[in-house]
Amino acid sequence: MLVAAILGIYIGAYDKLLLQYEPLHWDLNWLIVAVTVVAGVLLIAVPRNIMLVSLSGIVWPIVYAISLGIDVATRLCLGGSSLNCWPSKTDAFQYLILNNPNIPGGYGWQLWSGTMPIIIIMMLIAFVLSIVSVMNLKKGKVSKHETTTTTTTTSTSHTTPSKPSDQP
Repeated sequence: MLVAAILGIYIGAYDKLLLQYEPLHWDLNWLIVAVTVVAGVLLIAVPRNIMLVSLSGIVWPIVYAISLGIDVATRLCLGGSSLNCWPSKTDAFQYLILNNPNIPGGYGWQLWSGTMPIIIIMMLIAFVLSIVSVMNLKKGKVSKHETTTTTTTTSTSHTTPSKPSDQP
């Protein structure tokens, strides 16, 4: 997750086209970086908290993927000028997701061409590992509860004498 944040910082620091033509997307990139850093730190700092692992490692990658989908669906002009929209969704996909530097009739990706694919892969890895972690944490809680219940039942199942004469 933190690798995705570092790459987001790289985009914010070096993508001058985004700043020039889509300042809203540039600002949103910094918001995404901040949330990704918080999510990454939470996954490292509190890996046994089911709620925080779920939010940081499962919900956040889904929200991130949806935001990329919205960007592609709107041809990268949501909240911006229609003059700066990509000619088609395919061109927006090639730019944003595939980081194609040679898009016909558009502005090619100026940064390292593996930037977004690596971010998406890192989010996917965090997503899968978080699901596995949450499942294991839930399984651990269930088996811990069963062990406690069994121990309590076993320790209280001895018979007590009913009359004082039955005592040794």
